[in-house]
Amino acid sequence: MKYIFKLIIILVSFSIAQGQNPDLENKITLAVVLPDNSEHLSNAQISKIASKMQKMVTNYGISGEGYTNNFVIYPKYEIHDKNIVEGMKNVNIIDVEFGLFIKELNSGKVYASYSQTLKGDGYSYEQAVNQSISKISTYNEKLEVFFEDAKLKIIGYYTENCDQIYNNGDSLIKQKRFSEAIALLYTVPSEVGECYEKIRSKQDEAYLAYQNQQCQENIQKVKSLIADKKYSTALNILGTIDPTSSCAQTAENLINEIALKIDEKDKQLFQQQEQLRKDAKEMEILRMKNIKQIAEAYYKSKPSTVIYKSLF
Repeated sequence: MKYIFKLIIILVSFSIAQGQNPDLENKITLAVVLPDNSEHLSNAQISKIASKMQKMVTNYGISGEGYTNNFVIYPKYEIHDKNIVEGMKNVNIIDVEFGLFIKELNSGKVYASYSQTLKGDGYSYEQAVNQSISKISTYNEKLEVFFEDAKLKIIGYYTENCDQIYNNGDSLIKQKRFSEAIALLYTVPSEVGECYEKIRSKQDEAYLAYQNQQCQENIQKVKSLIADKKYSTALNILGTIDPTSSCAQTAENLINEIALKIDEKDKQLFQQQEQLRKDAKEMEILRMKNIKQIAEAYYKSKPSTVIYKSLF
């Protein structure tokens, strides 16, 4: 007898980027789908499945952060049979198949699959389910093949569709939808090769346009903070303004104005900001960090759900 569940989304991302700042490079991202509350699973059991999947993704170089895109990974927990062995205390026995799937939503193509058979027993049905969940493996050769195979195929997808994503990003920039453009371009992982350099260039273009759009708003915030003598907060905002943006000179003037007003405690922060703005490498790190935050904020502002049955 099979029990299949509706699912909800949490997010993780493959941490596969390389270089000096791997946490800031574009990464493969997956939406991880977990069982919702149902008549068959308690909240505690859902939490246990979530914990198991989190261990899996961590074991194979995937972080617990990310944002939804075209790819999902989801489990399938099926009870094929259940029996009760009578005795002084009846024992519930269940046979379970646990599966994992990675799918590209637009085409409906399954990129990789994994399965593990489980047994669970206990004096109650709940105990039997709990025991079966406890037997879900979080590290083995089959899982490693599963994740590596999926990673290669996803990289292939982005390599094949890189030019189209680039063009879509360019179109969004022309429509002044800068946050959306940044988020779209940030989904392309660095492993796609030559096209990634085009993506990074277009991503930087979108970011600079975004900065210019936000400039006057940020400058007004800073002026209000200076009036309120909140110099540390003002410096932090000024530190996020790109030196190539349209209000860079105004930002520099405000930094110099603050320098005349701050005490010894704030001078250290001021000196750090000045050094940061003069260091091209550090500014590139800051730019990448800001791009990542903009992409994540965009996707978090647009929550989505995937109904389990639609995945099969």
